[in-house]
Amino acid sequence: MATAEKLKKTTNIIKSAEWFQTVKNPEDMFIPHSFAVDSRYGSLYRMYSEMNKRNFSVQLDPQYSYSWKKSSSLYEMWCYICICRSFLQKYTEVGLRIQDIFMKDHLFPFLKSGTKILLENEDSAVEIIYDSVLPKKSEQVKLYGHPLYITGKHTRPDICINMYSKKSGWYIGSFIIECKYRSLKAFWYGNTWSSREQIKAYHNDSKSPLFFNGFLDLFTSSRPVRHVFTFTPDIFDEREYSDDQVTLLTFRPTRDRDIVEKVCERLIDEVSEAVKLADQFYIKINPNP
Repeated sequence: MATAEKLKKTTNIIKSAEWFQTVKNPEDMFIPHSFAVDSRYGSLYRMYSEMNKRNFSVQLDPQYSYSWKKSSSLYEMWCYICICRSFLQKYTEVGLRIQDIFMKDHLFPFLKSGTKILLENEDSAVEIIYDSVLPKKSEQVKLYGHPLYITGKHTRPDICINMYSKKSGWYIGSFIIECKYRSLKAFWYGNTWSSREQIKAYHNDSKSPLFFNGFLDLFTSSRPVRHVFTFTPDIFDEREYSDDQVTLLTFRPTRDRDIVEKVCERLIDEVSEAVKLADQFYIKINPNP
């Protein structure tokens, strides 16, 4: 912005000079070689060339040419980017930035499996991970990246949100988000038991020796995956199944983005509430930290 303002002032000075009024439009479009290579005019010439381009190219990442399920992949990635951008309203980025995953001329990036954005605020840190394979053994967990493991066969959620309390330094649980680019009846009702079992398993089969620093294992067999949210563009009233900690939600683009904003605000509130309860528990067992 500062460079643009400086350039604007400089060109205004040139345009106000007396000799500038005598300059006529060129009769041909020949650009002298010296004009293109001279450091004083090169930047102006390049800017002129860019602004007068007749064709502007915006494209998808070339990897979409090899994806047989383009719509499903796009929906999963779109959900991930929406969530990250919403969290950025309350958190700041640490390390990789959301803009770093976009190429200069790509309308939409092809996210790599395991793409991770780490965010933090005064009270907590949040990892938002795309399409990562979760460990199957307790020996494979680590505080950041893979703080939980899965005892069953479903180990690859679309999006995993890991939460950490800054007060205690503990891992305090995760939210799993499964993105289904299908109608509700196509993956939840009728003869769709495999999809239902997959969604339920993320909570029921989750374990972690790092969850609340291991303290909760003394009192209960709590699952580190606090809740599984399933997104679909289908339109319906919210469905919640408390026995398996599963909630089915409509998540789709609209002109005013009201659906997206409402769901993302809920996720942010759920994280804040989890941090609040974790800090209360930490103070209770550590009255004089």
